[in-house]
Order: sequence, then C-alpha cells, then structure tokens
Amino acid sequence: MVDIVTSVKVTDLDGKKYKHNHADFDDTAIMNLLNRVKKLHVDRYGSDSDDNDQERHFVGDLVKFLDMTTRRIEEIEIYENYSVIPEYLAFLTKAFCKADHVNIDDSLICDAAFACVAAGLTHKEGARELSLNLQYEESSISAHQAQVLSQGIALSPSLHHLKIVSSEYDPHMAAPIADAVRQSTILKSFSITWPWEDSDPSWMLQSTLASRPNLETLTVQSWSAQEVSLDILRNGVCRLDCSLQEINLEKLTFTAADEDECSTKEDDDGCSMIEDAPNLDSSMTPMPPNKSVKTLCLFHSWQPLPQVMKVVQMFQKLVHLDISGGCFTDLVALDDLLLSEKSSLERLSMYHCGIEAHPMEAFARKLPRMKRLKVLVLGDNPFQESPSCVRALKDSLWRNHSLEIVHLGGKFPKIIASRLDQTLLADPHFGGHCSHDSKSEGTPLTNQEMLPLHLNRAGRGSLLQMEQLSHDHLPLNLLPLILERAWRLQYCTHCGIDADQTVEDRRRKEVVFWLLRNLILIA
Repeated sequence: MVDIVTSVKVTDLDGKKYKHNHADFDDTAIMNLLNRVKKLHVDRYGSDSDDNDQERHFVGDLVKFLDMTTRRIEEIEIYENYSVIPEYLAFLTKAFCKADHVNIDDSLICDAAFACVAAGLTHKEGARELSLNLQYEESSISAHQAQVLSQGIALSPSLHHLKIVSSEYDPHMAAPIADAVRQSTILKSFSITWPWEDSDPSWMLQSTLASRPNLETLTVQSWSAQEVSLDILRNGVCRLDCSLQEINLEKLTFTAADEDECSTKEDDDGCSMIEDAPNLDSSMTPMPPNKSVKTLCLFHSWQPLPQVMKVVQMFQKLVHLDISGGCFTDLVALDDLLLSEKSSLERLSMYHCGIEAHPMEAFARKLPRMKRLKVLVLGDNPFQESPSCVRALKDSLWRNHSLEIVHLGGKFPKIIASRLDQTLLADPHFGGHCSHDSKSEGTPLTNQEMLPLHLNRAGRGSLLQMEQLSHDHLPLNLLPLILERAWRLQYCTHCGIDADQTVEDRRRKEVVFWLLRNLILIA
C-alpha cells in the first residue's frame, strides 16, 4: 500500500517556484516564505487511509503558515484531496480567509468539508473567487452538500466570481446553485460547464438571467449540442434592469419555438416564464434590444449565420462578437451589423467557421466600408487555401482605415488569446492541435502586409478624416502631436509578433515616415 503523500507547490512574488513535502516544510521554510507567497498548490496522493501522522503534521504546518501570514495570497489550489482529518478541514476554512481565489480541483467528499467551504465563503474577508472542478465520480455531491454550498454562495459578502465545471450532470447540485446565483447580492460573474445529457439547459439560463441586477458576466457551456428557445434568452437580456456586460454561450443552438408548444412544455415543468411574457409587455410590441452587453460569444453554435444573427440582433451596443466554431456558407447577414453608421462593433472573431473563398472575397470587398472594426480573427478557415482570395483580402486592408489586427494564423495577440485558449483551443474536438502554443493554422500576415494595420493604429484614419473635414489645410500644430503619439505606440507586439526592441523601433520609423510624408503632401 502506498502511503499518503501531501505536497505543496509555492510561487512567490518574484515568480520563483518551490516544492515542499512533510520532510522539509519546517519552521525555517515557513519563515522564509512568510508574506512572500503568491500562489499555493496543495496536492495529495496515495492510499485513502486518514491515519497518517506525517500528513497530519504537514497539513498542521500549512494551517500554522496561513495563521502567521498577514498578506493575502492570490490563489490557493487544492488538488485531489478527499481527506477528512481535522487539520485538512481547518486548512480548508483558512484558505477561504487568506486567499483571493480558491480553486478546488476534484476534492471534497464529506459533509464536514462542504460545511467548511460554506463557512469560509461567509467570512467577512472571504475569497473573491471560487472554482469548483468536479470531473471525477468521487467528486459528485449529495443534495444536502449542494444545499450547504449554495447557502454559502448566496450569503457570501465577498464572492464575486464563481466557476463550476463537471463532466457529469448533477441534478442535486444544479437547482440549488441556480438559486444561489439568483439570490446573491454581489456575485459579478458565473460560469457553469455541464454535459446536461438529457436535461434541458434552458431552465439554468432562465434562472441565472433572472438574477438581481448585479451579475456582469454569464458563461453557460455544454459538452454537447443543446437547443434553447430564443424566448428564454430574449426575456432575460431585454429586461430594463439587465446588468450583464458579457455573455458566453458554447454549444447552444437557439430556435424560435412554436408558442403553443412552449406553453405546454412549461405547464409540465411548472415554469410560466414564456406564458407570462404578455404581462411583461401587454402591448405585444417587440421588446427593446439590450444596451448593457458589450461582449457576446457564441462558440460552436453550428448554425447558419442568419440563425446566429437572430441572437446577435438582441444586442444594440456590442463591441466584441465571437462566433467562432460556426458553419457559415455566406457572410451577407453581417452587413447590417458591420456597415451601419450606428455600429459599435470593434472586434469580430470567426475562427474555424468553414468560410470558403467566394463568401470571403465578397466580405473583403466591403472592408473599406467598415468604419469601426479594429480586430478581425479569421484563422483556420478553408478560404486560406485560395491564394487569390487571401491576396484580395490583404489588398483590401489598404482601403480600410480602422482595422489594427487581422489574424489569419500564427500566434494569437493578447487581446484575443485568453478567450480562445480557455474555450476553443482547449477543446480536443475543436482546435486541440494548437492548445499548447496558442497558435492557429494558416499563414500569418508578413511584416510588410501589416503596415496598413499599423498605420491605422497610428491614426491614419483620423488623419484622413481631418483632411476631408478641413477642406483646406491641416492645422500645423497637430503635426507634432500625431507623430509623437505614433512613436510611443507598440505595433508588432500589439499584433502578436514576438519582436525585440530593434524590430519594434524599425516599424515605428516606417510608420512615422509614412505619416510625415503624407502630412507634408496634404498640409
């Protein structure tokens, strides 16, 4: 039988990493790390016996360390720990009082552990973020445990971010968690990933959308495609008190359900949201579009673009739209969104959408008329196999005065990498080939082909606009301001290129030279 081994991995404020076990985590190690810990990772493996003096002593030292430290720890991660020894339960409670983010990864098993988590959540200086990763059978929880956990979430005076991931649909946990999210007065973001299996995710979406007007970010992800009624989403986001700023939905397809069918189904489920909709709008006029949501991500919708746009049209002030993982044979449905003078969209991602050469060529011809779009992600699409289509797209960049980043392949710029890494690239069925190096298939733009994008970042569009408005000469006092700003900006790094200072300075000189030459011509 293998003895239980508990270890702790530490990342200090300087980024240095250390690993300790029961043999070397003594008073000297504690004092050396005191008030210098940024992240703490506690790991446990071995037999399931709880009668282990070494483990009790080691975890007791961890509790003593947390008691002594006066500086809050950025993150404490507890991995595969099902222990029920008193020292571990004490550590669990302390973790919520000392860390901003507690990440419980396939741990917890007994009622006492859940009680400790709930107690930690209700502490006046408790954790601001909780992540629960329950992907193994041992991680499943009882109805009583779910109730205890949900009470801690609902009553927490500090919890702002909640993330739950499970590989199995857990009916005991779903309803209490949804109630806790709706009741919380301070929760700002909620993310849930479940397979849903034969269960309809509509009720979870409906419940969380009905939360108090404080939730800013909502993420609902499914492990397989699920259908949801458009009315569920519309009734939630088009409320006047909707506070959401970001919505991320993965593998959910939205359909316009027949009204009679919806009423019958909801009578069976005991939910009257759609049936009561006329009471919300007795005149039966269309509900006003949402004006609070700025970011909308519809990953893996697998629907034609016109169907996707029925969802997008509910939001009037979108700044970032990500519809990656779609199946688009035509891009005409985007015209109203991108070409309107009232458009607020600045970032559009259509990564891995099956876009062929013909629709992309038509899209490229419209680029000069897109006045606000700054970021365009088009990597891993079939049109990239057509040299003439790619050339037409690159040539059209010179006639667009707003785009600053166009991604056709290679490393993702920071502005889009985090979202793609966390959702698309981490999925083994979609983009898994590039999950480790944050790169996508396709040929990235060369340094020379990026010049129009860099000029736009430096203010080429504003310069040409002022020229049109002045009808005469540009004010000469603007010249040094424009050039000074252009020299301060980063260009290569902004577009995701690994460039040293020499390369960055060379690009600055090219941009400033181009601006200076054209300023002289029009001044």
